Formats: sequence, C-alpha cells, structure tokens
Amino acid sequence: MTTVVRRRPHVRAALVVGAVVLACAACDDAGHSWAGASNAPTPGDAPSSAAAQPSMASRAPSPESTPTATGASPADSPDPCALLTGADLRLRGSDAIPRPDRLDGWDRVCKWSSMQFNAGYTPPPEAKRGDFPPGPAGDLRMATQGADRLAEVMRNSSAVIVRIAFRSGAPNPLPSSYTTSGRRVEVNPPDASAPDTCGVSTSWRGGTVTLAVSDGTHASEEPCARAKRLMAVVTAKIPS
Repeated sequence: MTTVVRRRPHVRAALVVGAVVLACAACDDAGHSWAGASNAPTPGDAPSSAAAQPSMASRAPSPESTPTATGASPADSPDPCALLTGADLRLRGSDAIPRPDRLDGWDRVCKWSSMQFNAGYTPPPEAKRGDFPPGPAGDLRMATQGADRLAEVMRNSSAVIVRIAFRSGAPNPLPSSYTTSGRRVEVNPPDASAPDTCGVSTSWRGGTVTLAVSDGTHASEEPCARAKRLMAVVTAKIPS
C-alpha cells in the first residue's frame, strides 16, 4: 500500500517565507539597496543581467617595475586602505571599512563593494500583510510576491566596486593625465574591454597608489568622475 504525504498550505508558506528571509539578508531595512562588503555579491556573484565587472588590473597601469608578485601583503609596505572611508564613496549600503583583497603585482589591496540600482530603476513597493487574505493561503501569496520582487530588484541592480592598491615602483606614464594637489595623476579610462571601469594612479611613499572604480549602473557618477573625486580625497591626505 502506497502512502501519499501531502504538505499542508501553512507548511508550504513557511518554506517560502524562510527562503525569502534568507534571500533578503542582503537587503537593507527598506529593501531599496544592497548591503556592503560582508554580504554584497562580488562581480562573479552579481545578477546575470549585470555586466561582468573587469578586474582592477585591467584599469591600473601595468606594474612593469614591480618584482614578481605573490599576492602577499608585506608588512613594510604602505597601507593605502586608511586613505579612504566608506563615507567618501557616497554609496548607500557600503561598509565603512574595506575588505582586504589580492591582485597580482600589487603589495596591498582593499575594496568596497555594494549593489546599487541601475539608472532609471525604481523598485516596486513592498507588500504589506494587510494586502492579502488572512491564514496560510495569504502567507503563501505574500511570500511568493516578495520573492518575485526580490528577483526583479536583483535583475535591475549592479555591483559597484571601488579598489585602492599600493605597489612599489613609480606610476607608468599614460596618454591621459591631470594634476591635483600638485600631483600628476595618470588616468586609465574605460575602453571596449572594460567599458564600466576607470583607474587613476599617482606616486606615494616611493611607489604607486591606484584607485579603480567599476560601476555598471550608470546611475550617478561615471566611473572616472568617481575615481577622480576619490583621488582628490586621497591626495589631500598625503604629503606632496
């Protein structure tokens, strides 16, 4: 004799609600932006509709004068991470303290990462319990609508990543440059291989400090505008 086990509606509702709660762990309390370094998707975790974010190495001047890199962070190398704070980025949901990162050719690297809405997108309002009938059936409908809303928000969001890094050796001259706080800054602008990423570099403590901004949202500052603004913050903190 075959026994058929049927899940009751309130059990199915609980399962769906649990899945939505777990998925929404990356949202802020309004559900309108995405949390920062500790739980924001990295470029490889970004929604499938978002453009792949190029690595910092593609935007920063190549470390030709740098010894063979091991990905380590030598204790005697200057630490660039303290030159910026999360508030400097002006990105909602970004952590105040960056995460350590690793890139071949660079002694010390750290990054901030957050999910932001793409240009022109406004998320739909969140459902309220009173919008649905009472009981398990209403719970299930609310949970399903919440999951659909979360999926839509993710499809219309992109990762914004800011990296700051230091390596030994002088900056490599580039065709594009400008001067701020008495310092020459080399610019590696977006191109066909990295259309949403811009890097800026200048000399610091006998080496090179570089900022790279990857932003496919096109919602506020363009990558080079943000990179130059952040470099002005950095150069204001370091001796000329």
